Amino acid sequence: MHLDSITPEKSNQWWKKIVLLGLFFFLVGLAFYIFKFYQSYQTISDLYVDNHYQGWLKLGSEKYPYADLSQAFQAATKKKAGLPKIHLQNGEYAENIVIPENMEIHGESRDGVIVRGSDPLLPTVIMKNNSRLDGLTVIGGFVGISAEEQATIEDCSVKEFKKIGIDARPSGSEIIVKNSEIFNSSGKGFYIQSGRKIQIIGNNVHANKEEGIDLRQEVSGEIKTNNIYANEESGIELVVGRSSLQIEENNIWDNGANGITCQYYAEMPEKGSILIRGNYIKALDAEKYTVSVKSPSGGEGRIKNYWRDSVTIAADNVMEGVIKTRSLEITKK
Repeated sequence: MHLDSITPEKSNQWWKKIVLLGLFFFLVGLAFYIFKFYQSYQTISDLYVDNHYQGWLKLGSEKYPYADLSQAFQAATKKKAGLPKIHLQNGEYAENIVIPENMEIHGESRDGVIVRGSDPLLPTVIMKNNSRLDGLTVIGGFVGISAEEQATIEDCSVKEFKKIGIDARPSGSEIIVKNSEIFNSSGKGFYIQSGRKIQIIGNNVHANKEEGIDLRQEVSGEIKTNNIYANEESGIELVVGRSSLQIEENNIWDNGANGITCQYYAEMPEKGSILIRGNYIKALDAEKYTVSVKSPSGGEGRIKNYWRDSVTIAADNVMEGVIKTRSLEITKK
């Protein structure tokens, strides 16, 4: 075949075939790359949010973060990875947030990340089951943080709420609060409702207009190494019935009512197991008590030896003030 038999028309057709074939392989390669990127993205559990970020590309990565939490929550719920982690960069996030089940939120720094409730009638933060919150400040709301089931709160500040700083809703699951500050409010620092398991360790709870820590019946766990002071009602108030608590190595001073108030109600006559050991407790004045055991209105008719069998005050507590007891002895336990 002579070269002059290859006409311009045939040559153009060959070039078109070559270009189409190249484009085909390019698209196949691109599709493969996108697929592998999506697979990799699905296995990365860390997402980033920065409300100062103004770039057009928002991938939830540290370099290309989301600009708001709602984007991160939507993306996290679609991931196939383990427990998704959302990292909040320093800034103020003016919204009420709900942390979905099995999710963690980590702030860049406790003082630098502010979550401020936009609706004062709602909790600023709601935590669903097996969620975690750490390294940030929660401001405002009727409730600062509402933990519905299993929840962990660490290295957080919760302040200027109206009624409750940390509300543990009725449940049989555990709430863990460590190394945090709950303060400067018109309500109570903690409200631990019936049936909860607790670890309240190493916190500062102060300057609240009600109790520092208020616990209902059937609560179990430990309150340890906290500073609880200058609250306008009791430092710790608890209902003894079916509760099993170790209150150890806390500093409790200058609260408006008693240091620790143990309560009994006739409708829940079951005994408890309360150990008060190794604490420093100072009453605000001579009219208040370091530890008080009492029956509120309607709580008459206690079963025999109720307080002695339910509450143990160990001899290693340091008390500055009077203990108000009813058949309750200080022991060497």
